[in-house]
Amino acid sequence: MKEAHACSSAGVHKVASKIDLKKLLEQQGFRLRNPQIILQELLNMRRDLRVIYVGDELVLHYWRINLGPDWKPTSTGHGSAVDFFNLPEKWRSMLLKEFLKIKISIGAFDVAWQNDDLDSAPMILEVSSNNQPNEPMSLAELGGRSYEDFKKSMGLGRTRLSRKICRDYSKDS
Repeated sequence: MKEAHACSSAGVHKVASKIDLKKLLEQQGFRLRNPQIILQELLNMRRDLRVIYVGDELVLHYWRINLGPDWKPTSTGHGSAVDFFNLPEKWRSMLLKEFLKIKISIGAFDVAWQNDDLDSAPMILEVSSNNQPNEPMSLAELGGRSYEDFKKSMGLGRTRLSRKICRDYSKDS
């Protein structure tokens, strides 16, 4: 379940049953803050692909990879590894066509595949016209740090300010 205007994986909840969903919806103030929610099938995946477009050009892509055995959001704020170098070319034109259908000039998709099987049909998890690209770098440039630790060292980690921006954006959207 995702809160409709969440960002940076804030507002993403793993809901295993109707009872779990009911408990979440009954939390004090939750329905007031979230008059709309998004329910989606839980994919068996440990990575997703962020693709960022400007006009009709893919300008940046990267995989966010959960290195653990259990499900969790793949946001870099949750400790995911990042791979900037392996775009599944067989899906490039399909993703561009889907982006052009929504008629925005800049935006991003989060894309995943059931069982991380790139031969299966991709699922677009999120469309975002408000996104913060990650800086491409190699594992050597990270020097053994996680991408999350790199961002924190540069003052780019998830702070109270970024959470406030997410909340303010939610109110305005």
